Amino acid sequence: MTERFDARRGWVTVTARSAAPPERVWALLGDPARWHDWAPHIRSADGRLEEGARVVVGGPAGVRLPTTITRVEAPWRWDFRAEPPGPFALDSVHLLRRDGEGSVVAVHLRLARLGAVGLGPLAAYLPLARVAVRRLARLAEDEGAP
Repeated sequence: MTERFDARRGWVTVTARSAAPPERVWALLGDPARWHDWAPHIRSADGRLEEGARVVVGGPAGVRLPTTITRVEAPWRWDFRAEPPGPFALDSVHLLRRDGEGSVVAVHLRLARLGAVGLGPLAAYLPLARVAVRRLARLAEDEGAP
């Protein structure tokens, strides 16, 4: 598990390596119905992973967050923009790459506020992102175990 902060551009990156091949990781990463299996803060995700689609993500306490899928390059990448009520938007890029027999998954996050970016508010989300990326890597391995 690694993290990288690019304060100049406002991005935070969390990565994890999985012994599972990219196809198995993508089966979890690229299917909104499976997001709750590896992301502890997601209770449900309604929608399809295709560019321009709206996916409504259900969170704790009945929170429903509409997101727009902004890019899909299956089976290697998908991006979204979430726009909760208020002046913030969250941009997220999910990348997958082959690493030997396994894969590396990376999630890049950027919080946009009124045209500016900042890392401060992401601090509350980082623990969830860390857990989610680790769980994704581990679950993909477990699903391939005999």
